[in-house]
Amino acid sequence: SIPISNMKPIIDSNFTDNSQYISHSIEYVKVNVHSNQNIIQFLASRASKSNINSIEGDIGRTLIQFTKMQDLNTQLSLKRILSAYSVIDSGLGYSQGMAFIAAMLLLYMDEHASFNCFCNIMLSKRFGFRSLFVSGFPRVILMNKVWNVALQNYFPHMQRKLAQFSIDPIVYTLGWWLA
Repeated sequence: SIPISNMKPIIDSNFTDNSQYISHSIEYVKVNVHSNQNIIQFLASRASKSNINSIEGDIGRTLIQFTKMQDLNTQLSLKRILSAYSVIDSGLGYSQGMAFIAAMLLLYMDEHASFNCFCNIMLSKRFGFRSLFVSGFPRVILMNKVWNVALQNYFPHMQRKLAQFSIDPIVYTLGWWLA
């Protein structure tokens, strides 16, 4: 088990290759979530007040069309998951849109499995959802470039119309990529 004191900083945004830090944090989560059921609460209790305020502001409007997400215990689980993640990835913290991903997981899994999956989705090289939320939105920009190529190849008339009215696809795709 990796001591919590060795976790700061798990991810340093000054590094271009965070793979060693990402790997370290995923292993920390995998080892400790299953061996210590209180790790989520422990980490969540160390979240910054600004992250907690942002999380609390988003929880009440995240997937509320589902009965399970209206339940106070589920909302508290979501808050703990997001707060704990904001401690693990203190360089990023919390960003709007993360609640949607974590809530989707909570609809189908318990809190511990959801937390583990959320950390893996955000931090693993395979999924790398973290890059959707970092400053400058590099993954969003990349996904928009791919969308523009698809639009030109499969819907050239629509692409020309959007260009005619100077409508950049980022106007309507940002919600797709972040939700």
